[in-house]
Amino acid sequence: MSRKSVMMMVTTSMIALMAVAWSATALQGTRRANPTAVAVVNVERLMNSLDEMKDRTATWQKNAEARQKLIDEIVDQKTRLEDQLKTVPNDDASLARRREISTQILEADTLAKARTEVFQRLIEVERGEFFSIVYAKSIDAIGRLAKQDGWDVVLFDDRGVIVPKSAPATTVTQVIQSKTILYASDTVDITDDLITMMNLGYRKP
Repeated sequence: MSRKSVMMMVTTSMIALMAVAWSATALQGTRRANPTAVAVVNVERLMNSLDEMKDRTATWQKNAEARQKLIDEIVDQKTRLEDQLKTVPNDDASLARRREISTQILEADTLAKARTEVFQRLIEVERGEFFSIVYAKSIDAIGRLAKQDGWDVVLFDDRGVIVPKSAPATTVTQVIQSKTILYASDTVDITDDLITMMNLGYRKP
């Protein structure tokens, strides 16, 4: 066998070995690419079921009622002044008194409206604050539960969003385009597990 033939055989063998090695590496890479484990969470049900959210909502409502009581007191004062004004004679001798009471009524009405507007804004800000706090804690808990149970991705469960049957095409299109989950089995819904985890953590001393 000539030297040239031997070199060709060696070269062919090396190419074959490289091809086998590349195929093995590619196969190993394919085997490592396991399917992504995806879970879903019904955020609305989660938030409504959390003990911390219930406690914060109760405190928020208590504060709102206290502020409303202050407004009611001003409204009651205005009503008493209006009743008082009715008893004052409508003559020149009582003109100054009627003007005084009318001024007090106007002041009470203005104060009640101003406090109502301020309190409403304050209440909404406070509500937004504790919603944000609990939501942030939920995101943290979702991450911990996902790592614990082996979930790679956790999505916002919008399966409950129904596409309206009788609505303008633009509305229907917007709803369809906003949906992120077209199908998900209930077996990947980790909402209940998350509720249990967060409530236990909240009540834990």
